[in-house]
Amino acid sequence: KIFATLFIEIKSIPNFSFDKFSNYFVSVLLSKKGSGIFPDEGEFRSEFCSRDAYNLKNIKYILLRLENKDNNEKVDGAMLSIEHVMPQTLSTAWKAKLGDKYQTIHDKYLHNIGNLSLSGDNTQLSNNSFEEKKQILKNQSSLRLNRYFTDISSWDEEEITKRALSLFEDAKSIWNYPRELVLQIEIKDEDKEFYTLDDEVDVTGKKPLYFELFGEKIKI
Repeated sequence: KIFATLFIEIKSIPNFSFDKFSNYFVSVLLSKKGSGIFPDEGEFRSEFCSRDAYNLKNIKYILLRLENKDNNEKVDGAMLSIEHVMPQTLSTAWKAKLGDKYQTIHDKYLHNIGNLSLSGDNTQLSNNSFEEKKQILKNQSSLRLNRYFTDISSWDEEEITKRALSLFEDAKSIWNYPRELVLQIEIKDEDKEFYTLDDEVDVTGKKPLYFELFGEKIKI
């Protein structure tokens, strides 16, 4: 939605000049609000480390990019699946390891990015204990993402959080953030916040200026 109209939006800036195109590009992105907001590093870190990553439609792409960071031999993800280290169904052994709050931990961290990896051995890994999974990954997986678990002795909310933060350090270097607003530009009020019917946003107290239907912009 953002990039489909970005070029036209940039060219419509008063006194636009092609020799400053990259500066305009960054400035327009950083000026976005609402559902089009371009998150800064703090916002990216907060969402990356806390949200339900498993149900993002691009999660496999994200994990592959993390896997292939600094890899000279790129991994093809065609035969790989998303692996939950703490499994989707907890065995008695997992419940015992997680302690009395196992259900709370499971509900909160199951789909966290820190609990997700890639594997071609999902059936074999299943809901085995962490020790068994670690051994399988150590013996059978050549993925950089899975080498992380080699020196981990247990798997709980603390370790999941640590790995999420570790993955974020890689993510922020892959998807680097422009450090400053290089050009001060004015964006029309009506372009500052644009939502579709798919956006989960509370518009209470906001004044609608227009809506678009079948490509036609209709002022309110």
